[in-house]
Amino acid sequence: MFRATRTRLLSLNAAVFFITLTVFSTVIYMYISLNLYNKVDESLAERSSQFLQPSDMMKRNVQIIDPASFLVLWDADGNAFPLLKEDEYNDSVIGVLNNYRTATDPRTIRIENHYYRVQMLKLDQSKTVLLPTSIFPGGKTTKVVSAHAVINVDSEVHMLRNLMQIIGIGIVVGAVGTVLASLFLANQALRPIRRSWEQQQQFVADASHELRMPISVIHANAEHVFRHPDRSILQMSEPISMVLKESKRMKKLVEQLLTLARADSNQTELLLAEIRLDKVVSESAQKFNPFMELKRIRFDMTVQPVSMMGDKERLQQLIVILLDNSLKYTPEDGEIRVVCRRNSHDAVLIVEDSGIGISKADLPHIFDRFYRGDQTRNRDDGGTGLGLSIAKWIVEKHSGTISVRSNQTTAVTVKLPLHSKLGG
Repeated sequence: MFRATRTRLLSLNAAVFFITLTVFSTVIYMYISLNLYNKVDESLAERSSQFLQPSDMMKRNVQIIDPASFLVLWDADGNAFPLLKEDEYNDSVIGVLNNYRTATDPRTIRIENHYYRVQMLKLDQSKTVLLPTSIFPGGKTTKVVSAHAVINVDSEVHMLRNLMQIIGIGIVVGAVGTVLASLFLANQALRPIRRSWEQQQQFVADASHELRMPISVIHANAEHVFRHPDRSILQMSEPISMVLKESKRMKKLVEQLLTLARADSNQTELLLAEIRLDKVVSESAQKFNPFMELKRIRFDMTVQPVSMMGDKERLQQLIVILLDNSLKYTPEDGEIRVVCRRNSHDAVLIVEDSGIGISKADLPHIFDRFYRGDQTRNRDDGGTGLGLSIAKWIVEKHSGTISVRSNQTTAVTVKLPLHSKLGG
């Protein structure tokens, strides 16, 4: 799937880059070519302007423009009078120019491996001119009806050809670079998608694995009850209690999966309001007093008045998750300590216990979904492996941070900004 997607992204990126490069190169070439020929045309028009100037004289002496350009005059009979030196005269020039007598726009033509820029001079009326004696000995008078201004542009054409070669090489190099850049961009674009896909696949696999156990237990105990219809409810209390226990665990797991699924799709929004975090902590902790008394756990709670903007229901869920974890992994006659205070900008919540601790290898992964590194932390404790993942999401949604330290004791520290916008 990702290979086909990468190929499509590669093709799309390469096509966009290549088309952009080609269009840009074409525009550059056309711009330089247009400006170059415009300057040639302006120069040619300036050099031939003397011929177009009005005069009351019936006859005018026409001189050669300059060595780089020349005029070709045409009489009414179609005879040509090129104003250039004899050694530069070539019948092929006149023959080709004769084909462009009706052309009005300047154009570049090729004549025997040379390139010329030709411009038709517009004459309002025919002119009688005296041809130069340097070309026509003794002088000659003729009536001109049209004229061509011609200039050699071999150097300009050569420059444009070199430019075209450079652009061609640039396009080839750019095409190779485009493919490499497109491959890099495609890989970069697919990396978060691949990571998200792998996480989703892992999440589905883990969820299926976690759901399989309670479903199997419920199925096995239900079959056991149906195989003994003659027994009383009291006699079947053990399998019935197992069904009830596993159904509760499965209900809790499904609720947590739904919470995380909504969190991933940003469908869950916090209802922010000004709350007293110390009261939320005290109210949530009271629910655990009976369980702590059963395990003879010493519970110490130190709270200071802390007002902040937060979602009361989600913060209660956070505190319940942290206290439930501490109670679950703290042995009898252990100790749990809760601190709620504030500093200059944050509300600080610390839940510390004297439980079994967390190994250094497991610490970086404790917020991963379904992670169970330590064999002492397994599904027999009634957990789902999703509690700390939800706790982290709640904290980050409040733009806060959560961290864990574990040595002689295990402490979870949560810092929540007193006044902040919603996190991502």
